[in-house]
Amino acid sequence: MLPARELEYRILQFVYSHANGGWQPTTLGTLANWVDWSHQDKLTAALKRLHKKGCLELRQWLMGATGYAAYAGADDFFYRNGFEMKITAEGYPYFEELQEQGDETRRRLKAYLDNDVVSAFAKADMPPGTLQALKALLELFSQEKVELVTSDLSKREIDRMPEGIPNKWHLDVIVGLLKKVPFVEDHELRGFQSHWDRFGGTSSPLIEDDPIASDLRGVGLHRADAHHVMLAIRAGCDVFVTCDKRTILNRRAEIERRFSIQLESPEEFVSRFK
Repeated sequence: MLPARELEYRILQFVYSHANGGWQPTTLGTLANWVDWSHQDKLTAALKRLHKKGCLELRQWLMGATGYAAYAGADDFFYRNGFEMKITAEGYPYFEELQEQGDETRRRLKAYLDNDVVSAFAKADMPPGTLQALKALLELFSQEKVELVTSDLSKREIDRMPEGIPNKWHLDVIVGLLKKVPFVEDHELRGFQSHWDRFGGTSSPLIEDDPIASDLRGVGLHRADAHHVMLAIRAGCDVFVTCDKRTILNRRAEIERRFSIQLESPEEFVSRFK
């Protein structure tokens, strides 16, 4: 696929995986990071092409105005504050067409490594069968047959470990070497609810949970596990690789039924390539 078409695909994939058919807010910097495209001039050109083709709606909230203003062709639209995007009815067939035209690189399996898998690379404290699978996983990665990713959530969990913990430095190095999927909080502060009268008052934060993370917690995952799986789903990963059989893998049937991702142990994942 031509680079320009690949960039268009990644933009549409970003909106498709985040917005659930609605409007997706972003900034040019956030979008560039997610689509892994450093040239902002080419990124804005792709946004303009998708808009001109009728595949993408663009709008922006105007400060001091009463609502949103649709994109009208001004170059500074993408550089002032943020903006919102929405795939049109005509945009979905084009997105599917680009998806079918995907090159061999994109067709590689994209696997998110849970924090316990990352830890196993550094600690080597798993059963021999798992360690052998991890070695095979690295060989597949070196042969460019799979794409291995994690997120900054793993980095945060490592940073919370006390200094002096054995292998903490090795964990930090491994996480630093892996490509990161875009980080999204599992909740968002929407504002404050306040009530005041002559006797005083209260102000309470209004917190909205990410719907995917909330559903995963409803299935029975702990909050940190649900956050990892949510990040993998939102990043369009094919497989979530984990050693956690007790909490995550024993709930995979329900999670795979509700979300477009496979949950596998390292042994199961590498067996795909035998």
